[in-house]
Amino acid sequence: MTKTGRNSPCPCGSGKKYKNCCLENTEALGLVNFKYDKYLEVRNKACGKVSGIGIEHLGIGESDPIFYLFEFLLRPVDLAEVRSQEDLDFFLNDLAFLFTIFGYPIFDLADFDGELDDFGFNPDSIEDNYLWRYCLTKHSQAFTSQEMQFLQSLNRAVAGFFKVRNILHAENKQHYPVIEAEDIFSGMVYKIMDKSLTHTLVKHDMFSGIIAPFDEDMHVMESCPPILYAMQDRGMLEELIKEYAQVYKSNYAHLFSKKDGLSKIFKLFPVIIYLVALDYFLIRITRKMPTMVNYDKEEIILVETVFRFEDRELIKKKLAAIKGISVSSDGKQTLLHWMNQKNTILASIIIKRKRLYVQTNSLERQQKWKEMVKDLPLEYVKTAYTDLEDLQARYVRSKKSGPEEKTNEPDPAMDQADLKRLATEWWQKYYDDWVDAKIPALGNRTPREAVKTSKGRKQVEALIDEFENFYLHAKKYHAHKNNFNQYFDPEELRKRLL
Repeated sequence: MTKTGRNSPCPCGSGKKYKNCCLENTEALGLVNFKYDKYLEVRNKACGKVSGIGIEHLGIGESDPIFYLFEFLLRPVDLAEVRSQEDLDFFLNDLAFLFTIFGYPIFDLADFDGELDDFGFNPDSIEDNYLWRYCLTKHSQAFTSQEMQFLQSLNRAVAGFFKVRNILHAENKQHYPVIEAEDIFSGMVYKIMDKSLTHTLVKHDMFSGIIAPFDEDMHVMESCPPILYAMQDRGMLEELIKEYAQVYKSNYAHLFSKKDGLSKIFKLFPVIIYLVALDYFLIRITRKMPTMVNYDKEEIILVETVFRFEDRELIKKKLAAIKGISVSSDGKQTLLHWMNQKNTILASIIIKRKRLYVQTNSLERQQKWKEMVKDLPLEYVKTAYTDLEDLQARYVRSKKSGPEEKTNEPDPAMDQADLKRLATEWWQKYYDDWVDAKIPALGNRTPREAVKTSKGRKQVEALIDEFENFYLHAKKYHAHKNNFNQYFDPEELRKRLL
């Protein structure tokens, strides 16, 4: 790519010279990127030192913080019911590091002659109980001036639970994406810069942690437990939060007035954030959670099955002969749809080179497809699954490993104009059908009926937000271009109802 000259036409298309249009913004964004990279470098070194001081001077063991969290969980959990020990171990390891620095009461380990309360805190000075502040006051000589500035900025940090309202600049690679997030209790909106979060988050996702001031209108994520809270679990999440907050508010009533909201409780006791995160994670990993279903009331799981074959024309001919399958082709590749009598697409199939890619949205439909083609000369290669639990696990892993690596699998993409036309037509029919379909979550009413009341309208809005969130995740994790989900438009549902 060539660099735009100062006197060249501005790439934005305004007709002005670059120097008189977007140059200043571009330079400002470049400066923000530079400052953020330096911030991360300083932050990482400071956190490493804080952790080291905790180990060396206070004797904090690797598992001590996790034992503390398990001790103060409000409900017992049977770890034998955990579905994936690997995911649990990864989660606990990441959670322990963050909790040790930002929320673990350390006065039961420090040289402290006073009397501690039942939670391990020095009740006379709650805010001084945390490792980062202990390092700030007792071991300042171990840190550079920049690292000290970082630690001091935590005094002005905000702790809480947040919902993504938007991801700004996500398509512009010249600067880092920014999350616009709303505190779900105070309603305050913050702009948050965090590279690891933006690898995974989409609109309507909920997360928790501590955000520190970065500049006049920007914050950075400092302590984010490696978990996303599913939209459909918001009610349960809020109950968990209030339950834990009440425990600390009751035991430390002298610290709060009636006017103090949850934000002050989280600020003084960030342990609540970690207890909620652990409790919620254990619920998700030990219990069957509510699921989204398709028209056939089958759990929505995105499934892509890959087959290998030798004779392309033979496979096309045999597939076209199956009832309910329609075919279109651009010469290089072929797109097929398997549809039922109601014109609902049960599977989308791409034929490219000598591979057959079959996408369905439930395990039941995948199994029916396999039965239909069992006598065809197809050799099974692999199957990839994506459900809400898998999205959760991907997020946990992304906190350490960063964005997913690209594979060497060929992209079975068809012509985008054809795909968009077919997908848009299908989704338009889906929107028309959905608004008049009876939905159990709405009391077996249709969305069109439900929006006639204030309560029903809120329920419909929440359902549409859930759909949007689900398909945004599906789009993010199924980036190859033959995926219909990329053309789902929640605004079409809103226009029909709200």
